Amino acid sequence: MKIVYGNIDKNGNIVSGSGDFTVENVGAGHYKVGFKQAFYLAPSVVGSQTDYDSSNQSPLDNIVFPFVETTGFSANVGGANGSFQNRSFSFIAIGE
Repeated sequence: MKIVYGNIDKNGNIVSGSGDFTVENVGAGHYKVGFKQAFYLAPSVVGSQTDYDSSNQSPLDNIVFPFVETTGFSANVGGANGSFQNRSFSFIAIGE
């Protein structure tokens, strides 16, 4: 079993994690995460927005993963109104 995990700031910088991935902020609220070594099959990816720095963060603020592949995934984050916004997030990818 292989696990890749990380904490990413809103600018796409790696704050912490397993160290075997890269991140690129490709547009407002859009990130590409690449695995340094591919999974055998597409992994399961879960994540959450983090470090909003306010207890007023809406539970409607969200993160989604529209594309998950053996070599990486796309993450879209944004506000409760549906707008794409750069936000800090964490993720875990697990698979074979």
